[in-house]
Amino acid sequence: AFAAYAAYYYFSNLSVDPITGEKVMIDKTLTVEDEKALGLQAYQEILSQERPVDPNSQIAVQVRDIAQRLIAKIEPVEVEMAQAHGLQPQHLSRGFEWDVSVIDSPQANAFCLPGGKMAVYTGLVPVAQNADAMAVVMGHEISHALLRHGAQRMSRAKLEQLGQMAGAMSGMDPGMMQTVMAAYGYGSALPYARSHETQADEIGLLLTAAACFNPQEAIPLWERMEQAK
Repeated sequence: AFAAYAAYYYFSNLSVDPITGEKVMIDKTLTVEDEKALGLQAYQEILSQERPVDPNSQIAVQVRDIAQRLIAKIEPVEVEMAQAHGLQPQHLSRGFEWDVSVIDSPQANAFCLPGGKMAVYTGLVPVAQNADAMAVVMGHEISHALLRHGAQRMSRAKLEQLGQMAGAMSGMDPGMMQTVMAAYGYGSALPYARSHETQADEIGLLLTAAACFNPQEAIPLWERMEQAK
């Protein structure tokens, strides 16, 4: 019964992403508005716990300028990618309410939540070193939101829960359950997460180039990022 429902859930929630042209599973009950609400809630919680820098500071102004240039090219890239796959663009970004903050933290990190709420940590600045590399990172994070990777992971988590429930009801002992989930993680979950990162890399570089930043800066950027770790 669990297997039958899992199969039904999977196939009934499949759709084709017009940006990548790939089939993805997103729960149809999870709307873009739901994602935006979750993104806004997470963003407000983060800003209440972290230390945003003065929005008029030089770094904040520079980061907003990079973000604005990338955002301006989202729709052309969405349209071009959809046309390349023979599909109609969803224009997902039209409903986004963009906001960009710079957070005072040594983390070399950035994020873009569903709905367009973004943040860059000051620890990323010395690693990026220039606007082109910063645009590579921000374009990557924006792409995660455009591709609805968060919604895909939430939908996949439901399937994982079904598997755990089936295992528990079948009388599988905790040790065996842990072994099965570990095997699942290495065989399916990790490659799945890696594919999301690869997609965000590709679309992010297209955004970077479209906004007239140099995508070649991605190579030394990720080398510096690896060294920083």
